[in-house]
Amino acid sequence: MSRPRRHKGGRRDYGALMKSSVAQYASDLIGLSCASIAPFLKQYVFPEWTYDELRPLLARKSLEDLLWREFDGTGSNIPLNESAVGRSCFWQHAKSPGSLCREKITELVPDLGTFAANNRQMFESLFKSQYRKLYQRIRLEARNIFYEEIADHAGFRTLQHMIMKEEDRRQGMIIKTLPKRMPDLYPLARKMKRRFVLHVGPTNSGKTYDALQVLKAANRGIYLAPLRLLAYELYDRMNGEGVPCSMITGEEEIMLEGAEHFSATIETLNVLDLFDVAVIDECQMIADEKRGGAWLRAVLGVCANEVHICSDESCVDLVTAIITECGDTYTIKRNERATKLKFDGEERFRFPASVRDRDALIVFSKQSVISVAAELQKYGIRASMIYGNLPYDVRMNEVKRFIEGETSVVVATDAIGMGLNLPIKRIVFLETRKFDGETRRPLTVSEIKQIAGRAGRRGIFDVGYYTSEYRAFGIKKAVEQPVPLVHTACVGIPESIISLDMPLSEILQRWSEIEFQNIYAKSDYAEEITLCHILEKHVTDKKLLYDLIMIGFRVGKSFLTDLLTEFAIIEQEKPSDMEQRIDDVIEKNIVPFDDELDTYSMAQLEDLYLKYDVMYAYLRKFDHRKRLPDIVALKRDCSARIIELLRTQQLETRKCKICGCELPWNYPYGRCGDCFMEERT
Repeated sequence: MSRPRRHKGGRRDYGALMKSSVAQYASDLIGLSCASIAPFLKQYVFPEWTYDELRPLLARKSLEDLLWREFDGTGSNIPLNESAVGRSCFWQHAKSPGSLCREKITELVPDLGTFAANNRQMFESLFKSQYRKLYQRIRLEARNIFYEEIADHAGFRTLQHMIMKEEDRRQGMIIKTLPKRMPDLYPLARKMKRRFVLHVGPTNSGKTYDALQVLKAANRGIYLAPLRLLAYELYDRMNGEGVPCSMITGEEEIMLEGAEHFSATIETLNVLDLFDVAVIDECQMIADEKRGGAWLRAVLGVCANEVHICSDESCVDLVTAIITECGDTYTIKRNERATKLKFDGEERFRFPASVRDRDALIVFSKQSVISVAAELQKYGIRASMIYGNLPYDVRMNEVKRFIEGETSVVVATDAIGMGLNLPIKRIVFLETRKFDGETRRPLTVSEIKQIAGRAGRRGIFDVGYYTSEYRAFGIKKAVEQPVPLVHTACVGIPESIISLDMPLSEILQRWSEIEFQNIYAKSDYAEEITLCHILEKHVTDKKLLYDLIMIGFRVGKSFLTDLLTEFAIIEQEKPSDMEQRIDDVIEKNIVPFDDELDTYSMAQLEDLYLKYDVMYAYLRKFDHRKRLPDIVALKRDCSARIIELLRTQQLETRKCKICGCELPWNYPYGRCGDCFMEERT
């Protein structure tokens, strides 16, 4: 594999990233102890402008204060808030602020060029001494399409070239840490002659079952699951069949003495452990921007004599190319679907009248799952609920209730599409669009096929059906299409890269700007970068910082970020009473299983469980194991309360936030039509 190219944006003119006016660029300089150019600004840049006209162009308070003194208080003293400034400044001009900036810069070019040429040494020394602060402002805030006009005539080209040279050097540091071939990131695996077996087929084709039979017969083996729910399911099944098996996930660890089999989530793989057999499930996830790096790491780095990969057809060419690059061998076993899959188009589906026993109703948010189940409850239909935020033991209990007939239907998100084996007769899409973290988009062909394929179960339902309340024939067309191929595997950031001499947040940011070639692509580290910026205020040790941000949780939950920040400060300071301070943080954030917990809503219990997950992950990762049994007990108590709420179906339907009347589960607004019209009139 050839080295990755620099991001195509990396060669752009960084001078063009300066501030949006001469005033703002000068503002940066003044903010960096260059107040000597204030008279120049007064004489050449702003001779006829009033303070009110100037202020919207200013980037720093230091420049505002300085210029106010330079102007001797001329101009009206407008209150320093955006709305007042917006009304009073540029609206009085016929031209836009951008036009005024351009005209002003054009007038100033000769004088500005002379000034810059005469003071080049000052600019260079300023840049060298204050590089980081200026560089970050240029990189993170700057947007100036006018700078080239100045630079072509003035002495700023030196500064521009210095910025570009430093930019190239730092980006080059990132690229040089990568080997010429991706497989060389895992030298121990390269010393082995691994044999791969690809089990390829659609959902419900038995491909994972075949791979697991080989795993059970091995002396030592590991199953790598995409979800902790699946890791738990196999852990439970293996032990039930008399094969001692330990479980390792990011949130919990159950180690059985003498067990030589492991069921783990794929992110927890230790590439230094040796196995006879490894099973990598749902390998088509290798192309996922968020998590695909974990699958690539497993394919490249798992140390097993025999590796079984389970996937659909979409990634076969990609995975075989990676295996060939590793120098390993492979065989492909294709499985056919065990039950027929048919479109149920006899009549249009209407919710809730068309709901039948053994239906799985698919929506794409937790709130929609609860609202649909609550609406079914009104009609005497008991439903199991499965969505991503539920603790995995609660989800397993909901699965068990459905299998045993305590509930007649399942209401679920697309979490149901990945490996859950349920006796479902028909899949019904109540929604055909999902929010992916950035935008609400239509389902992809792969997502539709994965979910629809869950209908039917060998030995129970020989035919599985699927339909949709909306766009039913669009769903049918997607199911009948061939699965789209994936062409790139996402690369996770190697831990060795953190030794570079730059802040971790900058390393992550620069990694995200690399453009790989051939079959590799960069993973998305947006959440980790956000968390890194938060923790860098408190943590200077980069290895510690890296370990903290890789714990993995939703950055959008501020109470989790606050909790991790408290732990981070303790790890950074390493006080003599470290264990006591950790205990204090834990005690402050737990809720014992008593009457207080009984008053918690589902949402509160789920958030509390997420807190316990972060506590457990932190305590295990940093080897503070004394409190681990307590956290496990608290998680069990929390799950038990959630299970009780779900069992008794204490669910509330959607209601108008004004009058409290009931709303349909998919009503798009928070208030009913009557309240909306009354408010308008």
